[in-house]
Amino acid sequence: MIKLTTNEMKAIEATINYDNREEQKSDNFANATVQDLQKHLNWTPHQVAGLTGSLGEKGVAFIGECDLLWLTNKGIDIYFDNLEANS
Repeated sequence: MIKLTTNEMKAIEATINYDNREEQKSDNFANATVQDLQKHLNWTPHQVAGLTGSLGEKGVAFIGECDLLWLTNKGIDIYFDNLEANS
């Protein structure tokens, strides 16, 4: 299992629309703007860029059109795996 940092989990929380992986995957809609992440984390654009780079390296998310951070299916699984491991 790929372990996510607390801040990576917080960033992904900003993109999650459902309480479980099945619903999240069925909708295939998990994104947040860079500005959403800045507000959610209370971070600068530079800090958010570093975090989104880390998520990209792990295959969890990518920055797509309109500067949206999109979760991958792998990212959704990793997020919920981390939630389950910490509960």
